[in-house]
Amino acid sequence: MIYFFLLFLVFSLGAISSSSKYLLRINVLFVFLFFALYMGYGTDWIYYNIKFDNISLNNMFNFEFLYSFINYIIKSIGLSYQWVHIVTVAISITFLYLYCTKFNNKNLIFIIAVSFFGIMLFLSQERQGVAVCIFLYSTTINNKFKRNILIILACLFHFSAIFSYVYFYISKRKNFKLFKSIVFFNIFILSFFLFSSFKLFSYIPFIPDFLINKIDIYMGYENLFNFNFSMGYVLNFLIFLYALIIYLGDKKSESYKRGLFFTIIFAELRVSPLVLYRFNYYFLPFLFDAIDEYFSRSKYKVNKCFLLFFFFLYSLRVYAIEANKEEIMQDNFYFFNNKSYDVLQYESCQRNLDTNGVGRSICMKSIGL
Repeated sequence: MIYFFLLFLVFSLGAISSSSKYLLRINVLFVFLFFALYMGYGTDWIYYNIKFDNISLNNMFNFEFLYSFINYIIKSIGLSYQWVHIVTVAISITFLYLYCTKFNNKNLIFIIAVSFFGIMLFLSQERQGVAVCIFLYSTTINNKFKRNILIILACLFHFSAIFSYVYFYISKRKNFKLFKSIVFFNIFILSFFLFSSFKLFSYIPFIPDFLINKIDIYMGYENLFNFNFSMGYVLNFLIFLYALIIYLGDKKSESYKRGLFFTIIFAELRVSPLVLYRFNYYFLPFLFDAIDEYFSRSKYKVNKCFLLFFFFLYSLRVYAIEANKEEIMQDNFYFFNNKSYDVLQYESCQRNLDTNGVGRSICMKSIGL
């Protein structure tokens, strides 16, 4: 229940002021403490923990360089895997905070970002969480050399950050063509399907084997008739409708147009394999820019309250999956929890072995099946 109260507190502070830097810092502190100290959510951490336990100088690079290096340093000084998680969350939240301070409605943007990232990027997909937050900050840097350094840094945590160059290509276009961009993106989705279906990624030398294996696992993950899938699609579609209303109010605004583009692909990727759904994070600045511009113009506080209420509901989507709901209700916090990692791993796998997704694959490997 602590996660629910955290969200309620964060969104309440956003309703008080969407632009207060002081309230933003309070929200950042609460969000960091929760996600950094939480342990045992999902199944990705099981795989990370196994690799952490077996890491050595000769077997160090199981993942991207910087994430592997952090694992090695923390293991070398005798700390547990949880400290890897604490460090990665600290890096993520720091870059996200720096990004949000560039907006007029800085507290509002931070809250919406948390509703998008939340459990997935801060607890489960922590490598990509760091990469996305570094990418977000890079969008505020005008110097091309410094921006490229940041993108390289992000790629050293998660290879998907290379996709950020698509964002920069689109963002620099002065006369953004909405229809052409949607067509181009659908060609990309089709190409990805073809490469995945015919195992063509394995012939590309610079793609790591672990990434190819993960793509194969993700390809058959989602189920169109799954309740979580259906609810997720409806919520994503509602975000699209909101962006459409904003866009129709001023069709000349480039920010509104790009925000609408993001919500279209965001809703569309919900019907694609989960691995493609991860790419939508690298278009989020389009939506953040549109929302910040809209509320910088709007004088009606009720609009902000409505938006905050909607994203509050959106952030609660984790409770739609029974296994996830059980895990987030456990309230397992480092320093305040007597359960060992072995016990947490056993409990998590018991919840996920009945599924057909990524969690089941990780648990099967962890027990040698």
